Amino acid sequence: MASSSNLAAPLSDLSKEYDFIIIGGGTAGLTIASRLSEIPDFNVLVLEAGADRSSDPKILTPGLAGSLYDDPTYDWEFMTVPQKELRGRCVPQPRGKVLGGSSAIYQMKITYNSQKAWDAWAVMGNPSWTAKSMRPYERKFHTYHPHTAATEEGILQYTAEFSHLDEYMSGDDGPIQIQFGGEGSFKQIDTDFYKTMKSLKEEMGWNEKTMGGTASPNSIDPKTKARSFAVTGYLGPEVQKRGNLHVVTEALVERILLEKTGVETSVKGVKFTSDGQTFEVNAGKEVILCAGAFHSPAILELSGIGDPKLLKTHGIEVLIDNPNVGENLQDHAMPSVSFEAAEGVPTADVLMRNPSIMDSLVAMYEKDQSGPLSDIFRICAWAPSTLFDPSSEEELKAILKETSDDTKNKEFEDALVDLFKSEDGTTTQYMFGKIGFDVKGGKTITEIFGRNSTGAIGDSNFITIMASQNHPFSKGNVHIASSSPREKPLVDPKYMSHPLDMEISARHVQFMHKIISTPPLSHYFKPNGRRLPGGFADGKAPSLDEAKEIVRDSLMTHLHPVGTCAMLPRNKGGVVDERLRAYGVKGLRVCDASIFPVAVRGNPITAVYAVAEKGADIIKEDWKM
Repeated sequence: MASSSNLAAPLSDLSKEYDFIIIGGGTAGLTIASRLSEIPDFNVLVLEAGADRSSDPKILTPGLAGSLYDDPTYDWEFMTVPQKELRGRCVPQPRGKVLGGSSAIYQMKITYNSQKAWDAWAVMGNPSWTAKSMRPYERKFHTYHPHTAATEEGILQYTAEFSHLDEYMSGDDGPIQIQFGGEGSFKQIDTDFYKTMKSLKEEMGWNEKTMGGTASPNSIDPKTKARSFAVTGYLGPEVQKRGNLHVVTEALVERILLEKTGVETSVKGVKFTSDGQTFEVNAGKEVILCAGAFHSPAILELSGIGDPKLLKTHGIEVLIDNPNVGENLQDHAMPSVSFEAAEGVPTADVLMRNPSIMDSLVAMYEKDQSGPLSDIFRICAWAPSTLFDPSSEEELKAILKETSDDTKNKEFEDALVDLFKSEDGTTTQYMFGKIGFDVKGGKTITEIFGRNSTGAIGDSNFITIMASQNHPFSKGNVHIASSSPREKPLVDPKYMSHPLDMEISARHVQFMHKIISTPPLSHYFKPNGRRLPGGFADGKAPSLDEAKEIVRDSLMTHLHPVGTCAMLPRNKGGVVDERLRAYGVKGLRVCDASIFPVAVRGNPITAVYAVAEKGADIIKEDWKM
């Protein structure tokens, strides 16, 4: 049943007009709503398709994050179209379907974009979006709680010097709480991973300050040991007292209402359904679209903004001709290889085989927020493209030279090449998961995590190494499947469609052998043990061709789709300008991960918060506030 949150009046008291209507009560939408409602003269309406489950223990308990996927209560359950380069596999794409959006279901890992990657946004046509301009907003969204002495002694001495994190960790009054975790958060195997990555960093000659192991913090409130996300952060008790903010949940937006006056097209309002009723609400100042990388372009298309050929196919009147809508989709894709653990090495696979253990862990957390469920894994490392030998680098350059000479794509590729060459060119993120993945046999995230019918994991314990490419060359798209707002759009990331992505990913799969063969980490792996999906025969690294086959069978999403309403000049693929204004429409902005012109380093949620904070300031400036 549809509902209003406790922030304002019920649907029966819905006003006919608001100054600002925000479509999407997710990470960006709630950030902007909270900041705009700081102005007493602004009346703000938020429309969220999901329910308000902000007090749900499954959302708040950090260690239960994985249980939120593939459950329509929390997850939109997107699935890509068949991926040509992955043998036709469809890849699951969870997205948050609750108030708070994906901030309510993601794995809570906190990483930050590199300064070079921010500056790429400016170079590509957005001069006001430099790394320098974004630093205050990366600090503004969070409060950092210092790590303990035990964490310093056991972990941080083996990791990079955090030159890419220190300046951001000074956030001291932001809504989102982040922390490293208390004593006991890291195990000996974690320390040994960092020791190994430090050894490899020295051997490979990587940048001492930015490469190697990184122990990233998580968005967990140290006081409550609960998830800190957009609802708990940006819709706190003080915000809930504001009479100028109305949040409606379970409200499905059908389209943005536009009107033409001569040659000008402007926003009139929004049409949505809730609790079996249809509503049209006017926007006195603006509509701000914050529905995410999949739904934001779909809503634009449903509203008559997009490629005329596509819109006419679905019987939608073309109001703004912009074929860039829904294009430029980028996603961090990662080959994920599971290696059989040595005898006696415990992993989370035991929880999949024996649910009663999870019941006892839940009881521990419910009692006093103790035990493993009060935290979540965060073990990773940054690596550069320079792990390849000189001959390989020449091969990669030759491949790039043979790719598209399209001007827009060349500028994009040039920006990525600059990132790969930079001193802090942390172009790949390695992750270390103490659980087996069966990507080849699993059709959903739940099945991939060992609950599948193939029995590939069986009674063995596994450790999985993932290699996520931070700045992929491949670009896909998201477009509506019909004129119905109830039908999910079609998602086609075109994984590995750019040959350079396959070459790079395959080489990182080869490098996994070096990681598992280097002490002290090597002691945790069973000699000549099983590998999922295969390869690494006779204890050797696979050949390049064999590694490519492993990529095809093991590639999954890192759950970081961006770019489908790109902030770029219109003639270079843009949907919005650098003030976040949709081209050709007065009173319409887009502000969420869909506006990213280039994918960020690591988990994008920190960038989404920062972009939304900056977006709120832009809106205030434009309305002289």
